[in-house]
Amino acid sequence: GYVRATVPTGTAEATIEAASKLKSVLGIDLKQEIKLDDPTPSGDRAAGAKQLKATGSYPAPGKKTPAANPYTPSFETGAVDFVKKNPKADGRGITIGVLDSGVDLGHPALKKTTTGERKIVDWVTATDPVNDGDGTWLRMSQT
Repeated sequence: GYVRATVPTGTAEATIEAASKLKSVLGIDLKQEIKLDDPTPSGDRAAGAKQLKATGSYPAPGKKTPAANPYTPSFETGAVDFVKKNPKADGRGITIGVLDSGVDLGHPALKKTTTGERKIVDWVTATDPVNDGDGTWLRMSQT
């Protein structure tokens, strides 16, 4: 299972440090807010900037698109070379939990693993138990 905790900002660092020392804690992830640029025309900081001319075009990605392609950064991160050297290091036997909204369970890339197994084995709606009034959560508001 996993625990969702809200702690005061002032004690967050100490809380994370203490929790990371527990043998039962396998990972810690923080809810972070990332400030994005204003997407409206009035917020365009590049208005009037010189536009670079395209030097070529690439076919749209598909089943035969190589791992090193202009659509994904996998080659820039070294992932393509890593997979070549370690072809079985593709996540076999690893279960990953993802907290996200809008996951398309029917997307072809999420259907089967490299060994033919289902990729998505379970999912839940991860709403906020307090603010959203979701009764599927067990509220534990006391120590």
